[in-house]
Amino acid sequence: MTTAPAGAVRVAVPEDASSIADAHVRGWLTAYRGLVPDSILAGFSVERRTSQWRDRLAARTLDDPVRTWVVESDGGHVLGFADTGPGRDESAPPPDGAGEVYAIYLAPEARGHGQGRALFARAIADLRERGFDPIVVWVFEANPAGRRFYEAAGFHTDGARSPIDFDGTTVDEIRYRLG
Repeated sequence: MTTAPAGAVRVAVPEDASSIADAHVRGWLTAYRGLVPDSILAGFSVERRTSQWRDRLAARTLDDPVRTWVVESDGGHVLGFADTGPGRDESAPPPDGAGEVYAIYLAPEARGHGQGRALFARAIADLRERGFDPIVVWVFEANPAGRRFYEAAGFHTDGARSPIDFDGTTVDEIRYRLG
């Protein structure tokens, strides 16, 4: 069993890129198989994502409004990440002053042990500390586990929705809101 102590959430650094990429890719493959076409999932690559994450994290400055958080096991291994910043959606503009959790993914074996909740709580607290209100997150409507996760954290749907086209397969996202 993988467990994380309460303080195991921290800001990501470029050296975390491969672990973030691994959680990102395996998280997608686990959560969205059967929802997103296999042809899309087959295009996911840990190597390509590692390069993207390394570049993204290396380009961040202390005053960058976008932050990436990681949660570690008690042995220091990165188990997942959350990416946050100002609300950014153009298809359904967020309320003024909104912050957004752009993504949160855990390695599949880390699910159900509290790391995701600790990671999410820290990401939300940071957005609040920086003055963002409300906080929004988008989730696939047909993702009951994701929806339960956000609802358990006090989020509720706010009526905004956005279709995403994956090579001819449309998957609807709905927006959840806290505050």
